[in-house]
Amino acid sequence: MGRRIWDRQPLLAACVVLGLFLLWQGFSLHSFLRTETRPPAWDQANHLDVAWEYRDALLQGDWGRVWNFVPKSDIPPFPPLYHLALASALSSGNQTWIVLWVNWVYLVLLSFSLLGIAWEMRREVSAAAAPLILAGTPIVLWLFYNQLPDLALTACAALAYWMLLRCAGFSRWPWALGFGGAFAFGMLHKWSFFSYLWPAYWLAFQAWRRRENRAQVLAAAALALALALPWYAVRFPLVLTRLVAASSDFAVPFWRQGAFFQYFRDMIPNLGIFFFALAWAGAFRPKVLRESAQARVLLAWVLSSYLFWAIVPNRQMRYLLPGLPGLAVLCWLAWPKRIIWGLAALQVLTAANFTRGWIKPVSLPAPLGLVQFFPQGMPRREDWRIEEILREASGRSRTDLVLAANHPFFNELNFIWTARRLGLDSVRLSGPGASLWELSDLVLLKEGDLGPAAVTAGLPEISAEMNRPGGWFEAAYGEAKRWPLPDGSAAVLFEKKKYLQRPFPARALNMDRLDAGALAMSGLRVMFGDWDPKASVFRRVSLSAKEALWRGLRVRDLRLDLEDALPWPESRDLERGRWRLLKLGRVRIAAASVSAGDLELLLLNRGVRARRLELEGGLRLDASYRGLPVSIKAGLEQADSGEFLRLGVSEFRLGGVSLPAERMVRFFLGAPLLAARRLGRSTAIETALHPGEPKILPFAVDLAGFSFHSGRMTVP
Repeated sequence: MGRRIWDRQPLLAACVVLGLFLLWQGFSLHSFLRTETRPPAWDQANHLDVAWEYRDALLQGDWGRVWNFVPKSDIPPFPPLYHLALASALSSGNQTWIVLWVNWVYLVLLSFSLLGIAWEMRREVSAAAAPLILAGTPIVLWLFYNQLPDLALTACAALAYWMLLRCAGFSRWPWALGFGGAFAFGMLHKWSFFSYLWPAYWLAFQAWRRRENRAQVLAAAALALALALPWYAVRFPLVLTRLVAASSDFAVPFWRQGAFFQYFRDMIPNLGIFFFALAWAGAFRPKVLRESAQARVLLAWVLSSYLFWAIVPNRQMRYLLPGLPGLAVLCWLAWPKRIIWGLAALQVLTAANFTRGWIKPVSLPAPLGLVQFFPQGMPRREDWRIEEILREASGRSRTDLVLAANHPFFNELNFIWTARRLGLDSVRLSGPGASLWELSDLVLLKEGDLGPAAVTAGLPEISAEMNRPGGWFEAAYGEAKRWPLPDGSAAVLFEKKKYLQRPFPARALNMDRLDAGALAMSGLRVMFGDWDPKASVFRRVSLSAKEALWRGLRVRDLRLDLEDALPWPESRDLERGRWRLLKLGRVRIAAASVSAGDLELLLLNRGVRARRLELEGGLRLDASYRGLPVSIKAGLEQADSGEFLRLGVSEFRLGGVSLPAERMVRFFLGAPLLAARRLGRSTAIETALHPGEPKILPFAVDLAGFSFHSGRMTVP
């Protein structure tokens, strides 16, 4: 009767210990949310933007829009569960940060799943130490306070391994089905979930060889496929090809520069030096591995995940994290309780200090990497003026806004997210890397720190050009407003001047070569029409060029008219150098010719290697994209009195499999113009040739007809 509760009920005591920690984390999160006001960083803003799209669809009861959602062309389509969870939290309060309560739910799932794994192996109160050790690592704490799906994926992986151990080699029906459900649950959070389950596949294969367990394996697989396959069945080629592209970001092959061991070095600051040392020293202890088959499964979980993600060129610690929960259990198994409870106490203190800052962080250099103690992620009440800037832009009659910055808290993605959250759909955002960005009447420049060097290529030069005294930008734009920013810099809004002087006094120019942003021309003759001083535009500018290069596409024998146009020279030498196109109302293409060879080169630059390309009455393409065979048959025609281009795709095959044509073509061509609208249930896609809604083009385009014949596409 006098025995303490943990002597009588160790599982209850372990749950109480873990529950108290999670309650503290909830309290810390509540305190964090009351203070934090910074905008989200790049990926965080992107995930919020996707979640908001789901939220809008759910509020409208449009489940078809949820099912058919396709994100922007530069990111893979995300499985829906994490973003649906975020969408459920995007209802009130500070909507940028309130969604972090979703992360608290996933932290609870991760912690109790890890407790379940430890309890399977040793039924004692100290099993609670394993989830405490993992939850107090800097990488988990950082993810806990960010809008990213990787903490959720880690929880899904821990849940799946708990079910795997409980099903005892697929011999227990309920837990085998639980594993199948957990696998589908993880796959519907992120496509990479499969990469953490290699030991499970081997155990399933072993169980399949035993006749008495074959039905359980089949049932688990059937349940997983029934739940996850429908979403992937219509998106798998798109997911696969975009993942191949995304995996090469910031890529260093694993055999160069010690890249294979990068994650091993990164674990020191991301896990904490004491956990890192004790975990890896204990994971291979013969006594633990010899006496416990379950421990060998956990070690295989860690090592197979490491091997897979070390080979993937794009290496970020959050990608490996779902493969590391087993390391916390192995650490707990390997060492005496006093050491484990001491490590758990240190990790809990690290977690409590993360947003409180009682103990200042300490960093020490070491041979394998930086050793950090008590890292911090303190909330900050900072106003980066994004809402104010967007409202200012929205209040002006001209709302195309170019942002010249890529700072963690001041970038295009968090501007887009904020505009969506505020309902400011009239503000059209782009970066200075976009072609013809000079057509925008509003340009926002961040002074000082533009962002990390890895993501600001070209921005320092653009900033210098904007600030150059006597340059074209100073002549064309004037400062409209500025805002001080929390990092000591300022955001400056420039607006195009309303009354600009005629930049070309002559009526005609002959030029050997002209560079005008994304358009380069040679053998050029330019005829300037009447000048409108009130609108500061030429009513017509006629150009003829022997050859032009537009975003990688070579066009020959080009003749076109620019209406309501304002070309602007970058230098006083009007016949040489570069021009900027500051205004444009309409482009009339009178003549142009594109050969099959020119089109093949364009596709090659986009990663598509053509084996056969025919231009005869339409387009027929047989090619390979990142090693996958692609086949397309399509026709192109003008529709609705020339206001639309209609792309009719009669066939799209990838790897010999017929696929939804409109989605595949939109991605492979990389053309945002193909996002205009789809014609009912057909595979035809229409592209607007006028600046309507959605606002695809900032100017209208007129084509004098076109045809496909003799291996060329010609206008007219």
